[in-house]
Amino acid sequence: MESSHQQCEHEKNSKRLALIAKVFFPSIAVVSALIYQQYRFSVDTIEVEIFSKNITWTEYCGEYQCIESPQFNIITLEEHFTTSEDIYHQIEPNNTYFLSIKGWTLFKSKRKVVKVY
Repeated sequence: MESSHQQCEHEKNSKRLALIAKVFFPSIAVVSALIYQQYRFSVDTIEVEIFSKNITWTEYCGEYQCIESPQFNIITLEEHFTTSEDIYHQIEPNNTYFLSIKGWTLFKSKRKVVKVY
């Protein structure tokens, strides 16, 4: 009697877990894809005056060694951007540029300059 009761409980729990998996995981996959697409296609073109620019060194450590690499920063009065070395050398402080920006437009953090017009 006791083992049949445990078997019944086990079957109920298995059905609940299967239902949760069928509903939860596809929902998470769809939401994740939508968020990724929003980020990927959030490219803006903005006009900004460059306040300053600088290079900071970031250290990345792997299992066996650490490597330092430069991060090229562009600073405006409203926001801070990262960029590539080529774009960094095209831009001069106290000038106004049209820039193509990629990144989260809602949060304005860690956005990257991908093109100068």
